[in-house]
Amino acid sequence: MRIIMLLALLLTATPSYAAAVFKQSDICTPSNIPPGGSADIDRRKLVGQILKTVNVADIDLDPTGGEVTFAMKREAIVDPPQFCKVRGCSGDTQVQLGTAYIAMRRFILANNKKPPAATGGFEIVRTGSGVTGDITPRELMDATFAGISATCWAPAKPSGQPGGAGGNGNGGGAAGGPPGKTTEPQVRFMVRKSVQDLSTLQSSDAFKGLDRATFAVTTDYLKNLSTYNVNGVVGIGLSSLHPAANVDADLIAYGLYNRQFFTGSVPKSSTQIYNIGGGFADNFLFDSPAGAANLQWATQYLESEISNGRLWSTSLTYTPLTGPFIGRAEYFGPFAVVLIPYASFTHGEVLDHGTDPTFVANKGFDRIGGHLESVIYFDSIDPSTSWLQGFTWRNIYDYYYGITGFYRSIDRFESKLSFTFPDQQFWSVDLDYISGRTLDTLQLQQQLTLGVGLKY
Repeated sequence: MRIIMLLALLLTATPSYAAAVFKQSDICTPSNIPPGGSADIDRRKLVGQILKTVNVADIDLDPTGGEVTFAMKREAIVDPPQFCKVRGCSGDTQVQLGTAYIAMRRFILANNKKPPAATGGFEIVRTGSGVTGDITPRELMDATFAGISATCWAPAKPSGQPGGAGGNGNGGGAAGGPPGKTTEPQVRFMVRKSVQDLSTLQSSDAFKGLDRATFAVTTDYLKNLSTYNVNGVVGIGLSSLHPAANVDADLIAYGLYNRQFFTGSVPKSSTQIYNIGGGFADNFLFDSPAGAANLQWATQYLESEISNGRLWSTSLTYTPLTGPFIGRAEYFGPFAVVLIPYASFTHGEVLDHGTDPTFVANKGFDRIGGHLESVIYFDSIDPSTSWLQGFTWRNIYDYYYGITGFYRSIDRFESKLSFTFPDQQFWSVDLDYISGRTLDTLQLQQQLTLGVGLKY
């Protein structure tokens, strides 16, 4: 009987039903939004509020009294029958979760367009043109799906007041999220693996897919050899700039550090790497009929502390944010797959060759190529395989063709298995294999290391 009631509730979940009413302070981050401004709908808060409205407690989701994670709560709402089949929740709880699913769907359908500026409200819309149809609760709850904008809009000030309706406000959102938000410029601090990743905000759905800056070490006790690897970028940026209505931009100053060194009985063939540098990057996130994309221009100065070589370069990188497997996860059973591609053009000038011939043996070069990254992670609530939760397998291939310069072909492959510590996305333990050339000084690398990763 309860199953029949659940099916009846699901079949009658249509746009004509009234949606749950939430306060912006209940589900928005930050909760204090200036007049006429906006913030992101916090998915964790939204899930908590919906479960609260249907009187579902943690003990209802896990009758054994175990820890109830956000992933479990999310799955309980977006797929109640499967969740209860796996977890063994009661019939009453299953009906309540069916009501929670309906509440989530009503909320989405009731807020599928921008609210009036005078009243404010919520806006949940698709940002890419490649996908159509109503947004489903699973899509909204998918942390890797970058094709949805879930926004809280605060009521605007009366016309004529600063920042009010009729004032000088621009549309647009923070870089790394979809255009169309009105936010004040903000200063942010970042720790990432590459310069290209600096454009993505922590609040963006794409943040989960980013790689981390790494500190790794491998010790071969038989050969008395230890290999150390440190690789990362630290930046500080001014974000939420709006040069046009459909464009968000930020300006970032950054420093980079890339070092590989050895201790013990070091073979003569081993390659030491010690590069430091810094530069500036401009990121432009724009929306077009073809979908959302990011365009980054960066200029960089680099020194090799091994060869005393010095290099200046500038690059232009295009990153699509919509398309099959791009910006959203595609599921294959309990596994999710995301692709991160970009194309790049680089021009460089060698200011000083130093003593290392691999540090580009000519005065200038031009390269064009691209980066393809696949991210596979486990996403399931099945207790028998819960130990896989947090594991990610990342494969990266970079290839560049030398239009001018000494090298005509440059490639690099990296495969990394990571475990992300529960209930956060910043820290991980990484087993990392690299084969190929560094993309700055073109020194050969072939290594296998175990270390710690950080992104912020």
